[in-house]
Amino acid sequence: HFAAHDVAPLLWVVGEPPARVYVSGVSHIPEFRAEGDLDAVIITLTFPSGTLGVIDLNRFSPYGYDQRLEVFGPGGMLEGGTRRADTMALYTRDGGYSTTPRFFSFPSHYAEAFAEEVRYFVDLVRERGSCSVTEKQILAVSRVIAACETSAKTGLPIDITWSKEDMPEY
Repeated sequence: HFAAHDVAPLLWVVGEPPARVYVSGVSHIPEFRAEGDLDAVIITLTFPSGTLGVIDLNRFSPYGYDQRLEVFGPGGMLEGGTRRADTMALYTRDGGYSTTPRFFSFPSHYAEAFAEEVRYFVDLVRERGSCSVTEKQILAVSRVIAACETSAKTGLPIDITWSKEDMPEY
């Protein structure tokens, strides 16, 4: 539930699981509020190396599906942008913008990735390769998500201790 598809790639990019998470969120949509769910969430992750990670989730995106990855460091920035139906953009002295709409759903945004995921799964079932995701990586994401849910409920930062046996390799 709580941002697993955002937490997993962040842990992979950083190369370690976090030592602390803190979640702040609100419910603007009455139906979500009635279920105790949040529709706008900020997750702050503090890693043992000193790296900070921030995940910003919001169910409101009237301009289409928006998912980005930005990594800043002393050597520069890595950016993975939101895919569009095409890559046409206009830049003028007034600024840059695109009139091309974004994809409006998770399935449309990730159609190629889903197809590749099915091909990869079939290859694994037919024993034509090995799984690149380890059990420890999956369990690490689950532990981080559980800590995020606890933080959202309590309003407190949650420390996560990792033993050598729990520590995933990336």
